[in-house]
Amino acid sequence: YMEPLNQIHVLVNSYAPPPPGSNFTMTVKEQELVAAAVLAAQRDWERFKPHVRRALQHASMAEIAQVLMVAAQMSGSPAIRTGVQIMLDIQKEGVATR
Repeated sequence: YMEPLNQIHVLVNSYAPPPPGSNFTMTVKEQELVAAAVLAAQRDWERFKPHVRRALQHASMAEIAQVLMVAAQMSGSPAIRTGVQIMLDIQKEGVATR
C-alpha cells in the first residue's frame, strides 16, 4: 500500500516525467495545468505563480487562459482577472513561453 503512495508522492513533488513502466501517465504540462487551475480556484496566488512559470515552458498562454476560465466557473471572476494579470507579469519577466 505505501510503496505506490510513496511513488506518487515523489512524482508529484518532482515535476519529473514518470519513470518507464509507471502507471502515472500525466505529463509535466498536464500536472502544471491542473495545479494552476486548482490554485487559481483557491485564489492562492503566491503558489499559483511558480506553477504558471513551469506551465509556460510546456503550454501556450491560450491553454493557461482556458484553465483560468474553468477555475472561474468554480470560484468566480477573480480567477481570470488576477490569473491573467499574473500571467502577463510573468511574460514580462521574460520567462520562455511555448
